Amino acid sequence: MNHDDENAGPDGESSESDRDGAILSPGVDASVLLPISAAAETERGVKAMIPKWPFFLAGAMILLGVLVAASMTIAVPYYAFAPGPVYEIDELVQVEDPDPVTGELYMLTVQVGEISALEYVVAVLDSDVDLYQRERIRPVDQDLEEYVERQRANMDESKTIAIYLALNELGYDVEISGSGVLVGGFSEGSPVEGILEVNDVITSVDGVDVFISTDLTGLISMKSIGDEVELILRRGGGDITEVVTLVEHVDDPSRPMVGFLASTADWSYASPIAVEINDDNIGGPSAGLMYTLTIMDLLSQDDLSGGYIIAGTGTIEASGSVGSIGGIRQKIIAATEAGADYILVPSGNYEDAQTVETDVPLIKISSLEGALDFLRSLEPKN
Repeated sequence: MNHDDENAGPDGESSESDRDGAILSPGVDASVLLPISAAAETERGVKAMIPKWPFFLAGAMILLGVLVAASMTIAVPYYAFAPGPVYEIDELVQVEDPDPVTGELYMLTVQVGEISALEYVVAVLDSDVDLYQRERIRPVDQDLEEYVERQRANMDESKTIAIYLALNELGYDVEISGSGVLVGGFSEGSPVEGILEVNDVITSVDGVDVFISTDLTGLISMKSIGDEVELILRRGGGDITEVVTLVEHVDDPSRPMVGFLASTADWSYASPIAVEINDDNIGGPSAGLMYTLTIMDLLSQDDLSGGYIIAGTGTIEASGSVGSIGGIRQKIIAATEAGADYILVPSGNYEDAQTVETDVPLIKISSLEGALDFLRSLEPKN
């Protein structure tokens, strides 16, 4: 028998270390070695070929890093709404000689911000976050600084109305006044842009005088989408009459709106009791209902919270009506995570709120009186 045949591999070729292309070292399994072309052998030994794939991988990683870095700086025309902090309101409200309470009233907030291209992708993948076109949140003619200032002004007015309603409900004599409704800007595609102008002051709606912003919103809420309304407004020292058509509200398509940002001109307020609300980092009017309830809870012998954790949201009008707000899904998520026993939801947001998976009962509220009736119906919690 031929000696070379005894050491031949399965293909009849020699498997010895100095023959065709595999370097075998003592104690090394040949199955983990790569074959080397005989053409690469030299008189001084065998030169290993350097693989190219690590260079391609490194290049791809560098390119990916550059793209990610760029996407963090590229702005997109969207705002993201994410669940925000939950506040115990009695820690924000200061009154003299507060009455002890056994439960908690929670204010719900939303984190709102413009986003980058990368943040947009992340938000799309996060079911807790909603995206809105920038123009739905901030009018095209309003820069970011003006938007923030307007939100703070809305919050200040909301706090004053809450104090007025709470003290009035408790029997105190409180006065609030203004000289009309100030036009602060326009929503995207608003039909009244070009008819109304920024800094116009509306003094009448269909023959009814309006003095503060909630006078106007209360009157508009009783009408329907497509209705025409007559506005008397003050511009440049004179009065002008305009007829406008009501459109779908940007936050609630079932409600009508005129289509501009409203606040009260020449706002003034007088109260026999000092009430301070410290919320410098919060903007917008959506805490009005919960501020009203908290002030009443602290100043009356009635324990409105009854030992429960009551979370809620909703604007408040001088008439006591509770209005819809933005970001209801995010607020329900935040309230659930905070351990609320009940969540007060404006009637205009109730349908959207029900799309959130939660075990916490949602209570539909359309007025301050309705919220008080619900709280007073609860059996005190042990």
